[in-house]
Amino acid sequence: MRIPVCVATLLVVAGVAPVMAQQHRHQGAPAGTESQRPGEGMMGQGMNMGMGPLTRDLGSYAPSRLLGMADTLQLSAEQVEHLTTLVTESTAAEEHAHAPAHAAMQQLRKLLAAGAPDIPTMRALFQAHHTAMGNVQWIRAEAGLKARAFLTPEQRKRVGPS
Repeated sequence: MRIPVCVATLLVVAGVAPVMAQQHRHQGAPAGTESQRPGEGMMGQGMNMGMGPLTRDLGSYAPSRLLGMADTLQLSAEQVEHLTTLVTESTAAEEHAHAPAHAAMQQLRKLLAAGAPDIPTMRALFQAHHTAMGNVQWIRAEAGLKARAFLTPEQRKRVGPS
């Protein structure tokens, strides 16, 4: 029996979805928990997924990571305030952008449980999930760009690629 490529792809995605959902839950865990490396929050974890060098380089500038390096970087009170605000705002934006991805994945799971899932609907949901996760990646990248702008050239040298 041959399975159409799009159905096979969705089966793979559905199989990975519980792992991805677990990973997303861990990203919001408090700093220092077992699910997270110290100094990384939602904005620092998973930063290099999907976009290669862009997000890898910007991941070095994740606001929560920079706050974790405050002593090493000798951040000023003003820089700490800016970065803390950026963490709060970008985390909220990321959670908001992730909601459609979660909803699409839930619908995909329901359709997969059906005997004969509607493939065009599944494709649309798959694309909606992909778009939403792209938005999450952009929020992370933008936060890294904004955070990098708060640093002095000397501080940037200590962090990583500019």
